[in-house]
Amino acid sequence: MNKFLFLLPIILISGCAALESAINNTVSNVTTGILDEFNDTLSNISEQIGEELSKGINDSINHFVSGLLGTNQFSFSSPVSAFSAIDIAYLGINCSGNDSEIAECIKEWQINNMDYDVSKPDSSYSIRWNYAFPGLYPSSEIIREKTENGRVYGICFDYAVIYCSLANYYGLECRVMNSLTKPSDRDASLLPYSTGLGMEEYNDLIVKLRAKGMDYPYELIRQVMKETPEHYWAEVNIDGEWLPFDASNNPTGGNVEEEYIEAGDAEVTVWENNNTMELLRDYTPQVDDLGQTQRSFTIDDFFGSKMSGSAIPVAYYTSCTDVCAFFLGKNPSCAIQCPIDSAFFNCYESCSSENFYKICDYICEDAGYEACYNECSGEALDMDCFEIC
Repeated sequence: MNKFLFLLPIILISGCAALESAINNTVSNVTTGILDEFNDTLSNISEQIGEELSKGINDSINHFVSGLLGTNQFSFSSPVSAFSAIDIAYLGINCSGNDSEIAECIKEWQINNMDYDVSKPDSSYSIRWNYAFPGLYPSSEIIREKTENGRVYGICFDYAVIYCSLANYYGLECRVMNSLTKPSDRDASLLPYSTGLGMEEYNDLIVKLRAKGMDYPYELIRQVMKETPEHYWAEVNIDGEWLPFDASNNPTGGNVEEEYIEAGDAEVTVWENNNTMELLRDYTPQVDDLGQTQRSFTIDDFFGSKMSGSAIPVAYYTSCTDVCAFFLGKNPSCAIQCPIDSAFFNCYESCSSENFYKICDYICEDAGYEACYNECSGEALDMDCFEIC
């Protein structure tokens, strides 16, 4: 037997011990290196997170403060909101099936849960405000603000934008359409009802504007409130064909396809087409001869504000040219009669030491002159001087 064989276990044991020691040292070194690198990485990540959190908090604070200061600029957009599951639950609508079935379901929901109502003071707010300021009054606000007894009310515009919001939620391709015809195109006497701006409506509108960081005087807003299209409706793309879905009352009493689409009286609504920013930016206040700005400067302005619930008194002018221009050619005898009446106007002002609103003399020719004049001018008529002159 080899005398060295008995030493082999000792050598192996001692070699394993050395190997174990070497391995432990190596593991320790590697572990230490990994831990150091890991700690450095954590430190870097922590710094980055801190920076991002700080930046996010600062951005949030800046956004909040800028909102308080009104520096956030409103941008014109579609009033067709992207409805959420919360909106759908709020409305209590549940549609399913293929595109045609869903489209019909939405229309049926509108028939059963919405009221076409032109009698309320705010019935036309959404169509008028979104025409001048697209996106100012979106469908997500309409469904919560224009409600009564759990039902949404409004006119054709409300039906159209709410329909498309619902259709989009269910994955349908939807667009809002409008007629080319405007109310005054059928009956010119309707123009005072569809233009201008009453003070009551302005007081409601300015709340919405200020919430979006805009604050404009009455006289300016009155000028941008233009006549809107006669009718709006929704259309859905089903199998490559655009089909109308209109649950509102067609103002002409007919079918939307016959009255508008087949007659070529239809266009896709492009919300930014009526962008009023240029007019708002270049606004120069109108003033009368007394330096007054919050006045009606045309006959349409006066009757439009009157029909809106609060007549805005007319402007004061001394010149017959300005007086007659107020009537926009709708009082052709003014140019002949005004110079003749000037002696009376001068007499009244001399007698009463007050201003006589010549425009009101032509508006109030019929019975009830005194009450009409007081409303028209915003000032009380001195009947003694009126009778003397």
